[in-house]
Amino acid sequence: MQQQNQDATLLEQVYHSAEMGERGTELLIKKSKDGGLSSKLGEFRDEYASIKKDAADQLSAHGKAPKKASTLETSAQWMGVQLSTLADQSPARMAEMLVTGSAKNIIKGIEDIKQNHEAQHQTRKLAGRLVALENDSFNAMKTYLN
Repeated sequence: MQQQNQDATLLEQVYHSAEMGERGTELLIKKSKDGGLSSKLGEFRDEYASIKKDAADQLSAHGKAPKKASTLETSAQWMGVQLSTLADQSPARMAEMLVTGSAKNIIKGIEDIKQNHEAQHQTRKLAGRLVALENDSFNAMKTYLN
C-alpha cells in the first residue's frame, strides 16, 4: 500500500511540474523574438508535454486522474512571466528566468524522488526524466546569458 501511495504522490508531482513547465515555456515562446531560443524552448515544451502525458497514463493505470493546476497557479505563472519580461524581453532575460526556475525544479525533483523512494522503478524513472529535462534546460539556457 505504501508503494502505491508513493507512486501516486510522485506521479502527481511529476504531472504538476511538467504541466507548469509546458505552460511556462509556451508563454516564453510567445514573447521570444529570437528564433534559436524559440526553437529550443519548443523542444523543451514538447518534452514537458510528453512527460505530462506519461505521468497521466501511469496515474490512470493506478486508477487516478491527474489534478490540473489551479486557476490561481496558472494566473500567477502568467503574471510572473508578464511582469518579468515587461521591461526586458531579451533572450538573456528569458534565459535567466529559465535557469532560475530549472535550478529550483532540479532540487525539488530530486527531493521528490528521495521522499518517494518506495515508488516503482518506472515511476522513479519518469521523475528522473523530468529532472534530466530541467538539467538540460539549465545548461542550454546558460549559453544565452550575458
